[in-house]
Amino acid sequence: MEEISRAGATAATPEDARHVRRAWLGLSAATVVLTGLQAWRYCDYLVDDIFITLRYARHLEAGLGLVFNPGERVEGYTNFLHVLLAAGCLRAGLSPLLALKGLSVLSFGWVLWIAGRLEQLLVDTDAPPLAPLLLLSLGASVYWALSPMETMLFAAAAATGVWLLVCEAQSDAWRGSGLVFVLLALIRPEGLLVFAAATGAFLIGESFVSRSTRPLFRHTINVGLFLILAGAYTLWRVAYFGTFLPNTFQARFTGGTGQLATGLASFGEWMWAQPLTALSLLFPLVAFSERHRRRWHSAWLLTCICAIPLALALYAIVIGGDFMPFHRFFVFGLPILVVLQAALLRAFVPRSPYRMRLLVIIIAAHALWSLAGEQPYRALMAHRTAVVGERVGVWLAEHMKPNDEIAVNTAGALPYFSNLRAIDMLGLTDPAIAQRPVYVVSPGWTAHRRGWGEYVLRRRPRAVFWYNSAGSRRPHYLSDRELAASPFFRFFYRAQRGRLDVHNRESLVGRFLGTPLGPKAGVRLPDLGMRVYTSLEPLPQTVFYESDITADFFELDERDQELWEPAWEQRADASALVRIAVEHWTAGGNAAGNEPPTAEVQALCDQARDLIEGKQYGEAKRVLADAARRNRSPRSPLVYQYIANLGAITGELFTAIAAQKEALRLVPQNPLYQQNLRNLLTVPYEEGVVETAEGGVVQDKRD
Repeated sequence: MEEISRAGATAATPEDARHVRRAWLGLSAATVVLTGLQAWRYCDYLVDDIFITLRYARHLEAGLGLVFNPGERVEGYTNFLHVLLAAGCLRAGLSPLLALKGLSVLSFGWVLWIAGRLEQLLVDTDAPPLAPLLLLSLGASVYWALSPMETMLFAAAAATGVWLLVCEAQSDAWRGSGLVFVLLALIRPEGLLVFAAATGAFLIGESFVSRSTRPLFRHTINVGLFLILAGAYTLWRVAYFGTFLPNTFQARFTGGTGQLATGLASFGEWMWAQPLTALSLLFPLVAFSERHRRRWHSAWLLTCICAIPLALALYAIVIGGDFMPFHRFFVFGLPILVVLQAALLRAFVPRSPYRMRLLVIIIAAHALWSLAGEQPYRALMAHRTAVVGERVGVWLAEHMKPNDEIAVNTAGALPYFSNLRAIDMLGLTDPAIAQRPVYVVSPGWTAHRRGWGEYVLRRRPRAVFWYNSAGSRRPHYLSDRELAASPFFRFFYRAQRGRLDVHNRESLVGRFLGTPLGPKAGVRLPDLGMRVYTSLEPLPQTVFYESDITADFFELDERDQELWEPAWEQRADASALVRIAVEHWTAGGNAAGNEPPTAEVQALCDQARDLIEGKQYGEAKRVLADAARRNRSPRSPLVYQYIANLGAITGELFTAIAAQKEALRLVPQNPLYQQNLRNLLTVPYEEGVVETAEGGVVQDKRD
């Protein structure tokens, strides 16, 4: 089975053929084992964004239209065909997650066949194709093959369109490639980019090789079909949603040097994770060299297909890369890149009886290198975000009213399982935030830079979740930071904490080589429901176990609803907010006055004071909580003043504000209480929140 050059070469001996066969079988067996291990690891993994698709599909199947929130038409998805397929599964009574996973697996099987077929068509070899093995050995392809997202379906459709273009170029007969590219545009908007890059490259290449205008006729058919069919879909989109560009694109694209820097960093991460695959992008430089051009009989076609992953890579850089694991936008062109990689390996690995062994070593080293990066760990973090979103969403559905609205940054599982109206504070499903004329220079993830705290407040959500699915006390994204700085938000919202218990705390979640969280022996990630243990012997490794989930969010204080409208015009003025509240509480006649506490409550307050002076803040907090429970008749403001002081000391800003409001509610005319509340409403958030074990603010250790 030794490959023989069609240009002529000495025939391989039977002994060489046996060596090649053994090496090939060994490589195939090792690849299958590696693929099986990766499939076992990633078979249950999800990303939170799939539930955005399912929410649209659920509303479509229910007759509410393509909407994220009933009555709000916004194109907050980029996978129209996938939404239709998910809605069809729901109508048929099937699980859309399982059905879409099955579609991804089938798409991956088709991609493997297409990659092998392209290699046989374009690479001058009689040996079994390498491209399928190169694909199977990469964790990125296995991960996305088992994902219900549309990534692998898009890659399969793009590879199919390229394969048909190659067949058309070789036979000079139209094979229907234009129809495949129309389908590609329905799967994702990037289908237009792939079609433009492929058509331009093949038209130039074929015209140059044939020295005629005959290829122009076939490509004109494709362009006509694409303009008619994809154009009709675009007209419907504009008529339905009212905008030409998808809302997700407007939310993702913020412009500026920060976005370009993030895109270049994402490209660099991908190159580092898959160096041999990334080097395949340089194929045109090799093919244009007179020294190397004769290595392939179809070098010009290989150069043409390289235009597609090049265009996708440039697009990924311009839009700032992607936040999902395993470099999603680069996976779109992976089937073509492995064909180019196979061509380069066969051309540049020295011809010898040991050639196949060298190929085995190179492929194995590249596969192991790609597994040694941080992407498997990031895949787990993405999966746990969806898992926690589901659990917190179910919990919210039980504790809130059906007509309540929530504000979130993770717009997938949390809104889907809570079935509540949701404000997407990153703007992916909210046009007001996506189109806000603000550019944020940030090194953070792309598609996570939009925000508008004032707009979120105007919607008056019942609950606000900062950062991720379980919320946080630390502002992370733009809306979080603007809300944290708002005196209005601090006045009307109270910090809440819920604990969701798990049944089996010893359940293993994942095990990884390396110590991405540092060498500490134990770390708890309550927002992801995991306990983490690291070990340095015999190899550095990190083990994740199930743990309770801590949900930190901010809830609207319904007792002050009457103050909302009169205070809104003064929302940035803390002094005006306090004055309006004092006038309202005084006029309401509900003030209890500066009543002294009962002897029992006074004793508890004295005990708490001694504990605070001894810096035993945790015990003081428990004593004051008991005092607040017993502070019923008469209700004394002293207890709440102690709680406010302790909250200020320990960095629990919202606890301090809530307690100070309660004290002022009882004694509205107390100038000290008024001044304390004004100070708490205006103190910079970083100064008002201290990350201590007693303060209850859990530091995020994942960035």
